[in-house]
This record gives sequence, structure tokens and C-alpha cells, in this order.
Amino acid sequence: MDWLNYMEFENKQANITIDECHSIIRTLSLKAFEGNYKIVIMWLPEFLGKSGNTLLKIIEEHAPNTLFIFVAYDKESILNTILSRTQIIPVTKLSFTDISTKLISDFNLTEDIASEIALLADGNYNEAVRLMNSESSAHFESFVKLMRACWYPNMIEVYQWVNENAEKGRENIKDFLLFAIRTIRESALIGFDLSKISKVREKENKFVFDFSSRLNQKNLQQLYEILNQAHYHIERNANPKILFFDLSLQIHKLINIR
Repeated sequence: MDWLNYMEFENKQANITIDECHSIIRTLSLKAFEGNYKIVIMWLPEFLGKSGNTLLKIIEEHAPNTLFIFVAYDKESILNTILSRTQIIPVTKLSFTDISTKLISDFNLTEDIASEIALLADGNYNEAVRLMNSESSAHFESFVKLMRACWYPNMIEVYQWVNENAEKGRENIKDFLLFAIRTIRESALIGFDLSKISKVREKENKFVFDFSSRLNQKNLQQLYEILNQAHYHIERNANPKILFFDLSLQIHKLINIR
């Protein structure tokens, strides 16, 4: 999502408009004087929305030597009418070792720091580079504060937490929610005696171990669902304060289920 940030879409929706679709059609109607191919590379076709239907005819009945390359992050968010007309070529994640080695080579990081970042990046090198200067450590502290405030619940602390974190920008909020999902996953693995495949940073060990005792088959799936729903709604311009406050109330109910 670096391009979104570069174009200052931090708190906006980067939709591809119908006017841009018409511009693509007009451009492809021009005669090529050099080269044998006309190639359209569309970054994040997930943002086409219903305006993407404007391109259906030219995608399906394009002129010879015309190629459409859609570079997507989440194929499930692409219009089915467009997805059904494409050939999907998955780009696999990089290995933990590849990312760690590259970080050490490019940025002269220590092996411990590079390994920690590679773990969080989950196969995405751009994400690893971003995490070097991000607030990932702050995400952990923020997650701990939220869980402790929800446990009692301490509504004053919940209110303060919501006000503080709702102002951090949409992309940062999405990062935090993904971090929360990962932390709950790792806690669940420890709680179900699967610590050998858990990937927890050393400084998180104690909290994750303690928090794992609050997770069980009755609440784990629901915690995943509400966090994923929160991430979905933030992407669609939900009010962060309302979303976080509602999320806090739901977390309180779920982590107290025995």
C-alpha cells in the first residue's frame, strides 16, 4: 500500500473511477506505431468497484496483441465479472530466510532484528522494509493495554485507549488489527500446546503465554471474526472511534467466556 500513502490516500478510498475506465478504452483504440503489443497494467483492480463493468467488453473482445495485466493484492475483492475473464497467476510469499538475509545485506541489520522483522512481514519484503520504521512494537503495547482494559472492564481506560488509537490514521489502524489477529493466533497455538509452530517474539512471550489461558474453543473463532470484520469496515471508511469502542465491548464479553 506504499503507493496509496504516496498519493495521500491515507484516509480516503482510492477508487478507480468510470472516467478512468473510459480513458483506458480511448487509449486502447489508438493505433500503435511502435511495438507489436498494447499492454494495460492495472495496479489494485480491487478498487474498480462497479465502474469496472465498463471494461468488460474490451477485456473479453480486445484487439489482437492487447494484454491486460491486473496486479492484485486480494483477488476476493475483485469483481467476479472481471475475475472470471482472467488467468490467475499467484505470486508466492518469500521465505523467512530470504527476507532475513536480504534485510541484513541491504540495511546492515543484526541477525536478531532481521529475524524479528522477517517474522512479522510474513513473506512480504516491502512489508519488512516498512516495518523497520513502523510502530510494530507500539502495536504490541497497544494490544496489551486494550486486552487488560477489556478484561475488567475499565471503561475509563477503554475510553482513553479508543481516543488515542482512533487518531492514528487508517493504514496504521489496519496494521494494528492485523497485528491483533496474529497475536491471538500465536496465543491460541500456545494454548493448544502447539508452541513449536508458534512464532512469538521474545519480548511478547510472557503476555502471549498468559493471554493464551483466556482463549478456548468457545471464543477463539468469534475473536477472529470480530477483528476481521473490524479490518473490513475500516477499509470501507468506518468511523474509528465507534468501531474501536464496539470492538472493545465485544472483546470484553468474549475473553470472559469460560
